[in-house]
Amino acid sequence: MGRLGNGFAVFIPVTWYHFAITCAGSSRGKRNFLKILYVVSILIACFSFSPWFIPGVKPMVGFKYYSQAGPLYWFFAVIFFTIVPLSFSEIYKKMKISIGYERQQLKGLFVTSLIGYVGGSPTFFPIFGISFPQYTLVLLPFYPFMLAYFMIKQKLFDVSVLADAIQTAKLTALGVIAASINHEIRNPLFVIKGLAETLAERVVDPLANKEQVLAKAKEIADKTIVQTDRVLGIIKSFSSYAKRETDKVYEKQRVRVQAVVEHILPFVESELSLKKITILQNIPMDLEVFADVQSLEEIFINLIVNACQAMPAGGEIRVSAQAAGEAVGIEVSDTGPGISKEALTRIFEPFYTTKTSGTGLGLYVVKQLVEKNSGRIDVQSEPGVGTVFFITFAGDRTSVDISVG
Repeated sequence: MGRLGNGFAVFIPVTWYHFAITCAGSSRGKRNFLKILYVVSILIACFSFSPWFIPGVKPMVGFKYYSQAGPLYWFFAVIFFTIVPLSFSEIYKKMKISIGYERQQLKGLFVTSLIGYVGGSPTFFPIFGISFPQYTLVLLPFYPFMLAYFMIKQKLFDVSVLADAIQTAKLTALGVIAASINHEIRNPLFVIKGLAETLAERVVDPLANKEQVLAKAKEIADKTIVQTDRVLGIIKSFSSYAKRETDKVYEKQRVRVQAVVEHILPFVESELSLKKITILQNIPMDLEVFADVQSLEEIFINLIVNACQAMPAGGEIRVSAQAAGEAVGIEVSDTGPGISKEALTRIFEPFYTTKTSGTGLGLYVVKQLVEKNSGRIDVQSEPGVGTVFFITFAGDRTSVDISVG
């Protein structure tokens, strides 16, 4: 039984390391090392019933039968006491750069897991013939209950937490849009008010010619209808954006890129004006992509708002697009402070943010929307110069597997 239990324990370091780098979002560049660890663990497990692993048992620390270490067990112990601390360091590094709810989740996971490992690690000493007191074993019965309590309280790995956070991020974007809507609606309303005042003056003017008054009234009515339609259109667009569900059906169709950009610009006009940001376009009028129009609108809004937040002192945003074979490449760039190399590898992760406030879900949502429309997104950035997002969509009904830029 001792050999069986220790045989299963061989996989503790590699599985914990795999979990830690996945949780920390640092698995990129570590996959080959992870594969080596799995191969080594499997090879050691194959010898778990041989004297190379456990040659025998003897009385230790109050136990009549306690497994003793063979050569392979010494090798396993080196792996254990190297990989387990390395795994905790990955979670700790992630915790230090996280904020808000994510930081609380990682902190709870780190502490409760550390208690479990501190409680169990001293069991190695008697295996090597060291009569070390096993008082820390009292922690082990409490560990699963503490971890279960923490997971329930903090809703660790609960998909509803992510859904709630996405909704919070969407409400933040709606706040920016609402400010622009207020700005956009005020203009046509002032025009309508001015037209109504002009008409009122003409009607009560005793010297006014009746036919001229009627002609002017017709002209004012036509202009009022145009401005009213403009207001209603803005309200309809805003309402449509606010009511979109996360489980919506993606209705792909041929969409003119320039038309989509022109349609969402009023939504962000207030943010651009407030921060003195210029937006430039270079999009052929007839350039089309095969995608869901609402997804495209949300993608452009998120990228433009994200760029605005990166340039509080002003700057420039460029939106350009061009055909690339059967695909269409779209670029959204800014002249902001840029993104560090470390942050660049993680900006599409949920909850990751370099800002002091925010949910860290804007770019995560953008990536999800791009991929649900059979596209792909890449990013390049240079600190002090700016950031460029490259998006590739199909120009027809085919899927896309092309890099742009």
